[in-house]
Amino acid sequence: MTDPTDSPSPYTDQEIDMLAALRDLQPDDGHLVAPPPEVWAKIDAAVSATESRRPDPAAATSRRRWWLGAAAALVVVGVGGAALLWRDDAEVVLATTELTSDGLDGAPPGLRGQADVVESSAGEVIRVDVGDARPASGEFLEVWLIKADVSGMVSLGTVRPDGTYEFPQGLSLADYPIVDVSTEPYDGDPKHSGASLLRGQIDL
Repeated sequence: MTDPTDSPSPYTDQEIDMLAALRDLQPDDGHLVAPPPEVWAKIDAAVSATESRRPDPAAATSRRRWWLGAAAALVVVGVGGAALLWRDDAEVVLATTELTSDGLDGAPPGLRGQADVVESSAGEVIRVDVGDARPASGEFLEVWLIKADVSGMVSLGTVRPDGTYEFPQGLSLADYPIVDVSTEPYDGDPKHSGASLLRGQIDL
């Protein structure tokens, strides 16, 4: 007579590991949330369709329990993870403006860019996309904030790959609403060169 313990397991090692993980799952793991009813209906329909092709009812029932448990765990943990990702990375665009070369002396016509004021978990930043604007040979691009009456300006720094800049401490966009992108020579002079390629005004 064959010892039942010698019979091959109907589960793979991976499935056994998953069952063990589900068994040990605690209520707060993965920030659990209940999936909506339609998710359960789709899982049950998929499992039932799979069972109809299996000759062994006992094995099918066992498999169904496993799939329901695993699918539920994945849905719950996945939804919880997505919620966490949304909370961590959520951004709110407070204001936006188009940057253009229109009306700028010496700037190539038709250049377009964009500036956004963004509130994120890291704080308030300004994000600048310079589009197709390129510096003159041997020069670099620099981003500036300028007073509405053009009586003062402050540099945010050279154009960066991610286009994200923090506001200088104590600076208000209400006082410096104009975003300007200039082309600057490598001459060590921190002042604006006077050659702007893009400009636009942010209204909060």
